[in-house]
Amino acid sequence: MRSGEAKRLHWTDIDSEKHLLRLDEPEKGSNPRIWKVTAKLIAMLNNLPRKAARVFGNGPLNTLKATYINARKSLAAKLQSQSSWE
Repeated sequence: MRSGEAKRLHWTDIDSEKHLLRLDEPEKGSNPRIWKVTAKLIAMLNNLPRKAARVFGNGPLNTLKATYINARKSLAAKLQSQSSWE
């Protein structure tokens, strides 16, 4: 899923019972798609606060991208430091 598509994901696009994510608003001329996802991902999404109709809020896409990049860098640094102790 592209970041812009994830940004437009609505809570109604998540089927918790069947473990499906539905993308009705694809980018770049793609077709709508449905993904079978794990129960763990469904649980993580359901733990997010439901402050807006969209899963990842109504803020700008650049904010979502920056948050993702920072979290990825932080996790990589944490995992690197843990592996040096082993």
